Amino acid sequence: MTHLRRWMAPLALLLALAGRLMVCAAEPNGPSDDLPRLIAGLDADRFEVRRHCGERLNELAAQTAWRERLAAAIGRALLDPETSIEVRRRLGPLAERLPKFAPEPPAELPPGEFDRLIAGLDAERFGARLGAASRLTWLIERPEWACQVIQRLKRLRGDAALSAEARQRIEPIWDAARRVWLASDPAAWRMPPVSEAEIRRWIDELVVGPSPSRTRASPATQLATEPAKRRAAARWQAAEQELLDLLARDEYLPKVKAALEARLAAGDLDAGAEGRIDNLLEWTRPMLVAERWMEEFGRGQNVLVQYLRVGEENYVTGAAHPCLFDQVDDFTAHCVSGNNLLPGTYRVGVLFPTPNALGSDAQFRLVNLPTPRRRMAYEQYLKIQESQRFAELSRRTLDDLLIQKRPLKEAELVMLEKLDAVAVSRFASGYLPIQGDPEPSDRKTERRIGRASPYQNLCCLLVEHGTREAAPGLIAALTADLFPPLAGEGACAWHWLAGLAIAQRDPWAASNKSAGEALPDGRGLPGCDEWLAGLMERTDPLSTVDAASSGSFGLAPPDLGATAAAILLARHHVDWGRFGLEWAGDRLIAEVGGPNYRFVSPAMRRKALDWWAERQRRHEMP
Repeated sequence: MTHLRRWMAPLALLLALAGRLMVCAAEPNGPSDDLPRLIAGLDADRFEVRRHCGERLNELAAQTAWRERLAAAIGRALLDPETSIEVRRRLGPLAERLPKFAPEPPAELPPGEFDRLIAGLDAERFGARLGAASRLTWLIERPEWACQVIQRLKRLRGDAALSAEARQRIEPIWDAARRVWLASDPAAWRMPPVSEAEIRRWIDELVVGPSPSRTRASPATQLATEPAKRRAAARWQAAEQELLDLLARDEYLPKVKAALEARLAAGDLDAGAEGRIDNLLEWTRPMLVAERWMEEFGRGQNVLVQYLRVGEENYVTGAAHPCLFDQVDDFTAHCVSGNNLLPGTYRVGVLFPTPNALGSDAQFRLVNLPTPRRRMAYEQYLKIQESQRFAELSRRTLDDLLIQKRPLKEAELVMLEKLDAVAVSRFASGYLPIQGDPEPSDRKTERRIGRASPYQNLCCLLVEHGTREAAPGLIAALTADLFPPLAGEGACAWHWLAGLAIAQRDPWAASNKSAGEALPDGRGLPGCDEWLAGLMERTDPLSTVDAASSGSFGLAPPDLGATAAAILLARHHVDWGRFGLEWAGDRLIAEVGGPNYRFVSPAMRRKALDWWAERQRRHEMP
């Protein structure tokens, strides 16, 4: 038995080494020489190999030096139609943690590439269908490729024999291709020429349309005529699509419009044919869209899309007044009469608050649609996920405010609370270091009625909802001492509290000055830990709200260094109570969820500083 135990330990070691060698045989010699092999290992036959490759990829994703290269390798794998569904399932969550990989689609493609990919949308394997769709969605980001895909899918969609499943698979690609095509510069298009004879033929097919049955046919007769009806309907729908596409092409718009008007004026059409031609001509009439956005369940929702004819009174059922806009371009629109908007000039393309901003949660956007192409592009835009549209619209609105280089108005500050939090934080990063806090004529009166400055209101909003995108500009403004000192009863250092709240909720990483995030002294943006540690010695009070009551009990108000220390200790999973820190419970700061702590004695502050110094020393040791 003793001899057996003597041999068991070396044998176990050899078995472990053998298992490790089998795993190593499936991985590259180092992460730099073959990331694709690690990715391919996610689909290996052996569980040990799949697990090891997954763990190694997660390790690389956590290393700053590898994030860009790993994102590119994963992005290429996801664009490869041959990547299996198992690998896609494992790579999806990993890609979300990495920088966005967005390479330009190639300018040249192998012959028959689009035909192969479109055929792949109907492949038997789900992974092959998903891969074909991913690659097509990427390629059509180039307008010339979008045009080619549209031409191929148009023929496919016009096939009456196309199954419902196949149609459902191609519709997202069709919508995405048309969205790129309609929003792009026509100079990049590669569309085939169309003759006048083809235009006349399509109008004739549109006029014929589906023929309604005037008699009650037997079930057998209905069954026999069903294929013929489907073919007729397919021809009519294909003709309508061709004419719509020509209306979107500026060089064909006058010709097609004139041909449709002439066919309508001939007077030999039934009501159905007249309606179909009217529907097409309606696209040629300039329109203004009024969107209404509300905050619902913590996110923006587009609750109204209203089409208004420019220069005409537009009546809405139940409304007190007609809506009339007499002048519209891509920058402003002039309202003569309305129900939600007062007469005046409004900016186009961005959100703006209602005239009664304090009594309404709604924001509006006006969209100028002067041509059929712009109208069709807008219809495709509405198919984008609402949350994505709201985030992009928030960014565009705030970029517009930033360009104006002026202090925010009260109604605009109220509107910020309703916009996308990341977009607001990015705006704050640009606004705070350059705008300055305007001095009111009577600061004391302003405080008495509860009206803070634009800076304070914006920083208070960041305390509640700010994200790491605000950090560069906020810290630059703090470093440049652009905020007024804490003074007067009932004041809070919202500027410092904004940085502390973001550090606690959404910590940021360090960046160098070449990334465009340099501080006033030329240094790069410090990392979250470095910034917090640099504040620990400071005793600046964060509030004067509870100063009187705290002083009567011998308690200090929450201060900057103590709050920074508490957040830093918690980030490293250290019990801050051991360092004499306690929650200050400032009532005004607590109302918005802001952090506020104090040390029970000066010695405890020194203890926290010593802890950080020792931790840094250990990490710097070779």
